[in-house]
Amino acid sequence: RDLHSFPTRRSSDLRFIYSDRENDWNKDIDKLELSDNSKITLTANVENGVPADLEINITPLDKNGNKLNVLTVTPIKNKVAAGATAGEIQYEISDASGKALKQLDGVDYRLKVTAPSDATQKGKTLNKNQEIKIKDIKLQLNGKVVYDAN
Repeated sequence: RDLHSFPTRRSSDLRFIYSDRENDWNKDIDKLELSDNSKITLTANVENGVPADLEINITPLDKNGNKLNVLTVTPIKNKVAAGATAGEIQYEISDASGKALKQLDGVDYRLKVTAPSDATQKGKTLNKNQEIKIKDIKLQLNGKVVYDAN
């Protein structure tokens, strides 16, 4: 599913930050019994239709929307080049005990949009038809997992 798309308008100094939230994961994660050193790999596809570079960072959240400081987020891929029609982002979310992962309900994500590093994208103007899309968000649990369907 498309998570978000938004048109961007022309600007002489292209720099902006966009943030949003993806949540309601805990209803599934809470049913799992996770072992020590379990981790979650989050991946998503990104279509960058603007002539600007993207850097996307995430912050894990609990059911109340509070930051889960006990979890470690390691960005594997968090940058998407200007004009990339098929970019991917990937993060590992981990906790040495595995217990804090059960509290995970979602993430805040923050898109930092900056002038393009690719010389072929520099000087291109923005228009209302250009979009940034984040879609196909997937979570993969790694480690020993026990699922109680009762």
